[in-house]
Amino acid sequence: NTQPMNAKPKSAQRPLTVCVTGVTGEVGRPLTRVICGQEDMLLTSAVARSAAGRTVGEAINCDSHVKIRSSLAD
Repeated sequence: NTQPMNAKPKSAQRPLTVCVTGVTGEVGRPLTRVICGQEDMLLTSAVARSAAGRTVGEAINCDSHVKIRSSLAD
């Protein structure tokens, strides 16, 4: 074991927040589905021009209510 003895278990740590650009694309779809299934990751934003205004769940059929934006600036 390479963790320090006083290290918190992963489940006690805050999840890593993630933004996926190209969420509806060839790589973005499967990547987002994996992220949504992880306990230590939290999808907090998503970008896809073609699906802007929809939720990630609507666009790629997964359990996410994150609204898709048209750009990172939105």
